[in-house]
Amino acid sequence: MNRPHPIVHGSSLRERHIHRVDGLYLLTRRAPMRNHRFTDIHGIPPLSFDALADAGFVIGSGTDRERAYRLEIGVNDIELLDRRETDELCTALGRWGTALAVLHSISPDREIGEPPARTRFRQWWRNGDELSIGRRGARERFLKLLTDTSRDFVDVLLSTPLDTGPTVLLHGWARLGQSMTAPDRTRFLLGEDIGAGPPEFDLATLVAELIERAVIVRSIRIDAVRAAHRTLLAAYEAHGTVPLSEELVDGFIVEALARHVGDFITFAQFDAGWDRVGLEEFAQLINRLVDDGGSNP
Repeated sequence: MNRPHPIVHGSSLRERHIHRVDGLYLLTRRAPMRNHRFTDIHGIPPLSFDALADAGFVIGSGTDRERAYRLEIGVNDIELLDRRETDELCTALGRWGTALAVLHSISPDREIGEPPARTRFRQWWRNGDELSIGRRGARERFLKLLTDTSRDFVDVLLSTPLDTGPTVLLHGWARLGQSMTAPDRTRFLLGEDIGAGPPEFDLATLVAELIERAVIVRSIRIDAVRAAHRTLLAAYEAHGTVPLSEELVDGFIVEALARHVGDFITFAQFDAGWDRVGLEEFAQLINRLVDDGGSNP
């Protein structure tokens, strides 16, 4: 019997199912709402993976509302994350670093703008009028929990266009839930949120997920996060051609954490307990990162 694949909190705010079809895994993912749609999959050139023979990108097929991916493996990285040791995390992040270096070697089409997740978050950050009363209240509570310094920091980030420096083709939603892994190979899902901007945007999104899992969910150790962070950047720099700015990575980590709160408040179901405790924990984490001026939680 084909059974829907369970949705794992923290991996994505998108409904997904996995079925076995003709010996393959058919993964389908659905965008949550009309104002959270997938980007156009056309125009992405073929990607070479000479640097990592056991991995590859899968673009999938479908519409801006639903995507389908045919995969020969069906184990999701995010499902293993809660019981992952440091060396396993480093392996996963090392593969991501190499994969992103390959992706970022592509010059984006001039018509490609910033990742839609960032555009959506900027609108949420500046105005919550389109939210329901309950979600609007959660947004207001979260913003009040942030310090003036943190709010100003995010304001400056979101006011700065992504094309002011080196611009690459961005994955746009680089999280472990966007990769399927087996012991001998990995597949990275691509095309739902592509955009153009600095490479630090994608790298910071991955690191932010690990920090969130260590500090908020408490499912992995912080020393494992630090080791994985180093491995990610080392793998990227070994295969990439664009020099990285640690300051930009740190800034985009803060933005990614705040963006996840915005997406959760807007699209996910949450109860009063999470609203009260979860928002406070996220705000405290963001305030601490901004005050410390770095990505070390």
